[in-house]
Amino acid sequence: MTKRISHKRIAEALRKTHGNFMLTAQILKCSRVAVWKRVKESKELQEIVEEEREGVVDIAESALQRAVLNGEAWAIQFTLRNLGRDRGYFEKAQHELTGKDNGPIQVRNISAKELLELANHLPLEQ
Repeated sequence: MTKRISHKRIAEALRKTHGNFMLTAQILKCSRVAVWKRVKESKELQEIVEEEREGVVDIAESALQRAVLNGEAWAIQFTLRNLGRDRGYFEKAQHELTGKDNGPIQVRNISAKELLELANHLPLEQ
């Protein structure tokens, strides 16, 4: 029979691993699924995981900022595409549709009767 790991030990391991379930499981010598189940049933453990993961995002943002300040092109491009979207820095996709032989697309109005006739010729979905 296995002994249940204390709530306090799980909380400490989650803080130590910044909310990483696999590393927490290794510290506690249990499965990642066991950690996940315990977190799922505890509001306090969920808050610890959320807080720790937010801290990791803060660290990543700081590293990104340092890379931008160092002039690293990838970081500048990433920042402008994501954080600079409201200033117009985003990639635009432009698609051009053409008709037969790259000519204009021919458009004509059809009646409801013609539309029903066309619909009757469509294959039925299986």
